[in-house]
Amino acid sequence: MFLIDYFYKYLYNRKNNIFSWIFIISKYKNIKFEKVQVTSKMILPDISEELLEIYKVIYESPKDINQITVECKKEICEISYKITLLQLQNLIEELPGKRYIVKKE
Repeated sequence: MFLIDYFYKYLYNRKNNIFSWIFIISKYKNIKFEKVQVTSKMILPDISEELLEIYKVIYESPKDINQITVECKKEICEISYKITLLQLQNLIEELPGKRYIVKKE
């Protein structure tokens, strides 16, 4: 575990540049790297289709109400109402700058 923590801190401090990887590989030649594909599955809550549309839009990254309005192609008052409903159901949260994101468990 210590070795993994060391690699993580080293890479984080070096901003993940290629020279960090070259240093690690040259220093620890017996390490085997494995390619892993990471996928994120969206777990959809049991909500109406109208609310689900907004939920999907803000699932990946925080968005403000204007971005949500453009992506959903709806009026801002309707989006604002639906965002309030999602907040009351404790499915999304408001970030600083009036940005919204899905609550992760």
